[in-house]
Amino acid sequence: MQVSSMMSKKWPNALYMPYFQAYTNTYAPLDVLKKCYEEVLTYENVVGLSIATRPDCITEEIADYLADLNKRTYLVVELGLQSVHDETGKLINRCHTYEEFLTGYNMLKQRGIRICVHLINGLPGETREMMLESVRRTAQLKPAFIKLHLLHVLKNTRIEPMLAKGEFELLSQEEYVGIICDQLELIHPETVMQRLTGDGEKESLVGPMWSLKKFCVLNDIDKEMLRRNSWQGKCFEEEKS
Repeated sequence: MQVSSMMSKKWPNALYMPYFQAYTNTYAPLDVLKKCYEEVLTYENVVGLSIATRPDCITEEIADYLADLNKRTYLVVELGLQSVHDETGKLINRCHTYEEFLTGYNMLKQRGIRICVHLINGLPGETREMMLESVRRTAQLKPAFIKLHLLHVLKNTRIEPMLAKGEFELLSQEEYVGIICDQLELIHPETVMQRLTGDGEKESLVGPMWSLKKFCVLNDIDKEMLRRNSWQGKCFEEEKS
C-alpha cells in the first residue's frame, strides 16, 4: 500500500484502515475476496478493514468469512440502504428491497460484525417525513455507524434531466440542516455518525452548489443543535416488541 511522503512525514506513526469503497465489494467469488482482503492486512501499520457492499450481495458463506475476519482485525461493513422506502428504491434503480437489506444486515449483525448504514436525504419524491422515517427505522436497528448524505446531482447522469424537467427539487441548505438535526435527535446516542454531509466534484456537480461549502454546512448543523438545546438521541425511543 502506497502512502504519500507528505502524509507519512506529517504522521510518521499513523495507523491505517484500508477502505474498499467503490462498487460492490462482496460480489466476487469468495477466493477472490479473500485474496484482496488478506493481502491488505499484511501491509505495515494496517489495523482494520472497511468494506462497502450491497446487502443483497452477502451470502451465508461470505458472512462466515467476514465473521472470521472480524475476529482478527477491526472490521466495518458498510451497507448502502439510502432509503427504507421501496418506491424510492425502484426510482433510483437500487435493485434490492428493504426486506433484502434487513436480511443482509441481520446476517452480519448476528455474527457480531460492525455495520455502517448509508442513507441519502433529498431523493426524488421523498418528503421530509419519509426521510425521518428512514432514519427512525434504521436507528431501531442500532448499527455501529450511520452515514447521512444529501443527494448530489451530477452531469451526464440519469437524474440530471429529471431535475431539469422539474420532476423534483433540490433541498436548500436551510432545509437540509433542519432535516439532519431532526434525524440526529432520532438516532441512538451510542451510534457513531460517520458523515453528516458531503461535497461533490465542482466540475461535475449540477447541484446543490451550496454543498461545496462543507464546513459551512457542518457549522450550521452545530448552530442549529445549539439553538434547539438538543443532542443526538434526544428523541430516540426503543420500539416495544
